[in-house]
Amino acid sequence: MPLTTTTTASAFIPERWELKALKGRYAKAVAMNRVTHASEGLLNYGDIYHFPVQDELTGGTITIADAEFAAESLDPTDQTVTVNTWRYVAFDIPFVTQRFANVDLKDEYAPQVGERLAELTDTDILSLASSIATTNVLGNSNSPERFDDDMAFAALLILADLDVPKSDLSFFLAPIALYEGLYTKDRWTAANMTGLPKSVLTTGFEFPIMGVPVYTTTALATVAEAHRSILAHKDWSGVVLQIKLGYEKASRVGNLFASNLHFWHTLYGFGQLRSNHAVQMYTRRTRAKQ
Repeated sequence: MPLTTTTTASAFIPERWELKALKGRYAKAVAMNRVTHASEGLLNYGDIYHFPVQDELTGGTITIADAEFAAESLDPTDQTVTVNTWRYVAFDIPFVTQRFANVDLKDEYAPQVGERLAELTDTDILSLASSIATTNVLGNSNSPERFDDDMAFAALLILADLDVPKSDLSFFLAPIALYEGLYTKDRWTAANMTGLPKSVLTTGFEFPIMGVPVYTTTALATVAEAHRSILAHKDWSGVVLQIKLGYEKASRVGNLFASNLHFWHTLYGFGQLRSNHAVQMYTRRTRAKQ
């Protein structure tokens, strides 16, 4: 009977650096963590995930004479997200490189794998900005404006007039929107004026605007001269993720070259749920001329 060797047994040992890649994905994600989120243990390509959206109740006045009232019929809508996006990160490590390396390269690169998959997911989610309701658009893509107090307040007012809850709102902005916009005004950078400790300002945390957190990202979609900056409620869009990252490893030998191929992949779906629960703002994506 053949014996189980350390080589064959290794197939049953979980790779600890897969967890590092998974942690990297959630640590780097911006939009993915701020929209309606569903996670499943196992997804198949083509799966359809249902997000029920409640209709608004209207209420009314009870007739005094006979205490008559009319009950409403509930009519929730069904928004679906199809799992049809398959993203990957892969690289080769030559045998000779690994032999002479002082560290385990796959272990070192695993967090970056997760970060890159998060960036790809964020890019997909934020691309939905083009589908936001046309009545919820500020500015013009051919002559975008700086992101300033007026634009921020105008965006907040649009959603307030639609009774979109202020809780779970988020601003998604490119770095230039802050550094050539709000950051040019002292009241947004002075720690004593924002009410945040100075240490917070130096660690990359972005301050809230009227209680709404600001997140910077380089994954925003662009059009003409503008970034499609976004103010969104979490119910604006949804994403369905497979909880664990897939990982495959294969050894390759050919033409006097031997290497290990490392391949991570993730399957997910994303889609817009409520087009009027977000505001698209056309903001500058190039620096102002000096």
